[in-house]
Amino acid sequence: MAAWMSGMLTSLSWMAGRAPVLDLLPLAQSEFIRRREHELANELHRDAKGLAQEHFEKQHGQTQEHHEINVKLMEDQHKQNLAQNHMLYINQRDYEERLAARQARRDIWDQKTEQTSTLLVLNTLMFGCVFAIIVEGMPPTNIPESSVIIFTAALAISFAALFCSIMYALSLQLAMSQYRIDQPKKIYSCGCQHLNFQDFWACHCSQFSTSAYWAFFLGTCSLGTTACMLMYQRLTYTYNSLVSANSFLILVCGLATFLLLFHHRDIIRLIRGTYHVPMDDV
Repeated sequence: MAAWMSGMLTSLSWMAGRAPVLDLLPLAQSEFIRRREHELANELHRDAKGLAQEHFEKQHGQTQEHHEINVKLMEDQHKQNLAQNHMLYINQRDYEERLAARQARRDIWDQKTEQTSTLLVLNTLMFGCVFAIIVEGMPPTNIPESSVIIFTAALAISFAALFCSIMYALSLQLAMSQYRIDQPKKIYSCGCQHLNFQDFWACHCSQFSTSAYWAFFLGTCSLGTTACMLMYQRLTYTYNSLVSANSFLILVCGLATFLLLFHHRDIIRLIRGTYHVPMDDV
């Protein structure tokens, strides 16, 4: 009994000593729970941070890849734009060159047509002068027969030459009307293609032009000779003024000599058809 009482006292004393520990148990559990929650929170934070870092790296990689793709596409598009612009520039330049060449051919054709029309007008005028001399300009009846023969021959030559010049000029107009500026690869009656007006002119028009100008100048000179003979004969045999006749003849011959000496090159170029229009590479 004494031993049991001693044990009881010991137990009571121990329990009395352990009472403060039992009071701290809820605090310990709360601290444990708080630390566990803190660890879980840290762990969740680390996981979230890792996921965020992984997502950021993946998104950054995708953004970088997308940026590189966009840069490459922009570079390719820029190269294509440069190539297209260069091609458009070349095409535009070629078109402008062809248009300029076509316009040059048209201008030359217009000038040649205008020259031919002017030649026809002059031929018509000279032809009218021939008929005026035939109707109203016959020489006096008392002149020598040799003068009549020379007068008649000069008048006949002027009539025939001017008539031939008119026919050649009409043939020249007809030949020039066959040229097609908008069809450079057309096959003409000669069986050839003329890519420029120079070749067409040399093949179809040059001979007509030269013949028309030669005939015109021959007819004009013959008509001038006829007019001078008529004037000289009238002053000599009708008005009996040899001084006036000789003065007229000297003035006409002097003027003709002056023109031939100082303008013979221009006259030759005009006859050849190369005075007004240079047709190199057109």
